Amino acid sequence: MLINKPTNGLRKAERLSGHSVIRNLFETGLGFYHFPFRVIVMLLPADNQAPVHLLISVPKRNFKKAHQRNKVKRVIRESFRLNKHLIIDNISIDDYSLALALIYTAKETPVFSQLHVRMAAMLSHMKDNAVNQLLKNKTSCSTKKISKPHTESTDKPLLIDPVNAEKLSGKSDV
Repeated sequence: MLINKPTNGLRKAERLSGHSVIRNLFETGLGFYHFPFRVIVMLLPADNQAPVHLLISVPKRNFKKAHQRNKVKRVIRESFRLNKHLIIDNISIDDYSLALALIYTAKETPVFSQLHVRMAAMLSHMKDNAVNQLLKNKTSCSTKKISKPHTESTDKPLLIDPVNAEKLSGKSDV
């Protein structure tokens, strides 16, 4: 006998995983700040498993103990689970799914009732602005190539001798 899971749960398929996808999200995603979160969003190619893939990060700098970080992540996950319908209803497009990274930046442990309200405000702001901007630009990982950041060649010496600096740059005082 199969039991249908409720649609408002937070399944494993809705968690963002994969090193290349996460790296691409942080390199090319659209980011904004909505207290207490730093939010990074990117469109992914269509995924039949979940319309939104979530990554939650709590910095060790703000919460030294692992049990504190885990508690903050549990509160954020539950708040997102209860409010995710705000964003899922807006991106019911079959061509794309959404990659979302939430970085908790506050230094105090959140109270669920306050975080629940802030999460709803952040998701409605994201629905109104960020997702619409992404859909207009159609910036997805399928259109952008994942590559290493461009670095200049190291032909020039890193430390420049002041006597030879004029010769290297082609400038002279005369």
